[in-house]
Amino acid sequence: MPDVDAPQVTVRFWAGAQRAAGHGSETATAGTVGELRAALAARPELRQVCAVASFLVDGQQAGDTTRLHAGAEVDVLPPFAGGSAPLIVGIGGSTRPGSLTNLLVERCLDQVAALGARTVSVMGPALSSLPIYSDDIDPGESSELVEAVRAADCVIIGTPGYHGGMSGLVKNALDHLELLRDDVRPYLDGRAVGVIVTAAGWQASGTALVSVRSAIHALRGWPTPLGVTVNSAEQGLDDPQVAGALQVLAGQLMEFATWRASARASAR
Repeated sequence: MPDVDAPQVTVRFWAGAQRAAGHGSETATAGTVGELRAALAARPELRQVCAVASFLVDGQQAGDTTRLHAGAEVDVLPPFAGGSAPLIVGIGGSTRPGSLTNLLVERCLDQVAALGARTVSVMGPALSSLPIYSDDIDPGESSELVEAVRAADCVIIGTPGYHGGMSGLVKNALDHLELLRDDVRPYLDGRAVGVIVTAAGWQASGTALVSVRSAIHALRGWPTPLGVTVNSAEQGLDDPQVAGALQVLAGQLMEFATWRASARASAR
């Protein structure tokens, strides 16, 4: 809990933090940056932002133990604010209009965009135009998908569960990533991959999730700790549990992108 005599400070939100807060600044009372972070994170709309944000006090980088003084200006900066934002690519594996799978992918993309990411989506209609993958395929036919993944820092894959596995549409799309085999980052190497599965039953959701994660491992990607499974017979887009799971997934993707960016910067 904040000290009863804690000073009042001005909190300024930037980039995705400003979008999440809904305004550019406010006043708050806290004795340390850690207390302020905790108070802000208690608000649902700022929880994910505060998990990955950095804080400046009067323009200087500050840690959670940094003491605050009356009148201090505290800036809340999501990862990459003012810098190169990560690119997160969403792949939606359904061609059905109004597909729950695609809507969930788009909702998760909205979440990472609110945290400061750039986003690109390659949805079912684009995937359905891909020919069945073979070694002699014309690479131009899958250039939209391949170029998006090549540039991506993280990927979100959404699929309906079909008879215990991912849809054929998604499997074929992943097969086309063979065209990245000679890249410096081949396949899904160096990328966190979040998975969203919808199916009319928990067993089907779970087995489909395992099949997608197995393919991600084969492509050298990093499945996120949380895989989002949605039982479409019991849950919908606005189910609180589904909304919460998408928030967690978005936060994990952004944390991974932040760690990778920090590692690359320190290696220069």
